[in-house]
Amino acid sequence: MNSSYNNISIIDDDTPTPPQSSQQSNERKAHSDFIVISSDEEDGSTIAEKKISDLEFTIKRLKRENREAKKAQDDIEKLVARYVDALEEVWGELEEFREHANRRKIVRGLFHLAVLPSFNCAIQENTKLNDDLTLPDCGHIFCEGCIQEWFGSTLANYRQEHPDFHHNMPIPVPDVV
Repeated sequence: MNSSYNNISIIDDDTPTPPQSSQQSNERKAHSDFIVISSDEEDGSTIAEKKISDLEFTIKRLKRENREAKKAQDDIEKLVARYVDALEEVWGELEEFREHANRRKIVRGLFHLAVLPSFNCAIQENTKLNDDLTLPDCGHIFCEGCIQEWFGSTLANYRQEHPDFHHNMPIPVPDVV
């Protein structure tokens, strides 16, 4: 086995290499065919491959997170659009209520001017209505003082008849037999 590769040098980074004399380095230069095996190259390539693998994994994770964030943003934008539509609808209803209230005030004002002197209070029939009147939805007309006095006396009478009554407690409903 005679080969031209007589000299094979193994370089290991873990152990220090002894200093070479100039004669040995000249001999090496004379032989141009030699193989250098180094653990650094293998470690370097595996480290680089691991780093590439880690970076590819990070890219995949970031792309997934980006897709999820875009989907969440789309969902939120749709939700905001629904809330904006609902808010616009509520503002429209509020405007209708304001217009209705204004019409009711106008009607009440006209009622005061035209009809009020000819009506009597529903509680005290001999009393002519004054400017302090209450117009419930049922259509009855009361002086505000009369209605407050009537409700106050009704509550006072009820409290006398039912001393255990407290206005913050619910009224018990009797069982039907």
